Amino acid sequence: MLKYFWGFGLLLSVSNIIYFYKIMKQRKDAKLVKNEFYYFKGRNKTCASHTEVKPYNIICTLPTCQFSYVLKIIGHLDSAVKSLDIILYLMTLESLAEAIIRAHKRGVKVRFIADEDMSKSSGSRVNMLKQEGVPVHSKLSTFLMHHKFAIVDENLLITGSYNWTMQATNGNWDNLIITTHKRFVSQYRTEFNKLWNYLVNYTKENTKKKTHETTTIDSSKTDNNRCGPVKQYDD
Repeated sequence: MLKYFWGFGLLLSVSNIIYFYKIMKQRKDAKLVKNEFYYFKGRNKTCASHTEVKPYNIICTLPTCQFSYVLKIIGHLDSAVKSLDIILYLMTLESLAEAIIRAHKRGVKVRFIADEDMSKSSGSRVNMLKQEGVPVHSKLSTFLMHHKFAIVDENLLITGSYNWTMQATNGNWDNLIITTHKRFVSQYRTEFNKLWNYLVNYTKENTKKKTHETTTIDSSKTDNNRCGPVKQYDD
């Protein structure tokens, strides 16, 4: 009987230790979570003159400088060491495209999803990525690929209504959220992976279909010419 109580007491103590350990770990993790919120407040003529001016490192003294928010995104993209997953409706800012290309060139696994129509629009920087070998997937559709988020090294999320464009930077009312909250990052990672796998399979099937159609057309042309040499007969 005494052994039973000793065993029960020990089990209770271990359970309490585990419980308090989890509580302390959650508190510690909460302190390490980064949450940043930025707001683009419509027409911004003051800082438009140094937006997208190379080498993109101008330090503006105005606390409301909205290009400084873009520089924060660039900083996070440049910090990537393992992976960079990005899905955007539209990207026209060359500074952000160059940051993505830099990541690709230093060996970071980059995956980019774009809206098919907008990737071909005037000012789009998606072709810059393709020309540098960055894996890009999209799908021609009557619906929009309207997501706007990026995941850095699977532990930092950049999202919000903000399109990575000059218009959004200096002309729109938009919001930008940067967070390392594990649950948020995990949810977005799951969604990105689903879309990426779907688009990869879609591209493969579409390529097979086009190859088959081309082969069929070529075969048809060949069959029509299989008449052999023409015999001539003298009257």
